[in-house]
Amino acid sequence: MLASTADNQLGGRDIDVILTEHFCNEFKTRYNIDAHTNPRAYLRLLAEAEKLKKQMSANSTTLPLNIECFMDEKDVHAEMKRNDMEALCAHLFDRVEKTLKQCLSDSSKFANS
Repeated sequence: MLASTADNQLGGRDIDVILTEHFCNEFKTRYNIDAHTNPRAYLRLLAEAEKLKKQMSANSTTLPLNIECFMDEKDVHAEMKRNDMEALCAHLFDRVEKTLKQCLSDSSKFANS
């Protein structure tokens, strides 16, 4: 191994939280429900956002998010494209790119020594 680097404050859960917050805001506007007021509902939404993120890694089409009896006996629905997720998470992807470039830079320094 020639080099290693890390951004210890960055992971897949950060993407999950960004998606969850996006859907919280959408559901607040669309259904007049706030998942922040119900920890169980928020965790369900976080789990669904993680599933959606995983599906988006292989699909660029519009993907649905459906949760039955989410809060107040209401079923909720939303959808998202991978391009939308990438736009929401662009600042995280910039950090990943910076970390990778740093590792490549460090490895070339050692390879040429």
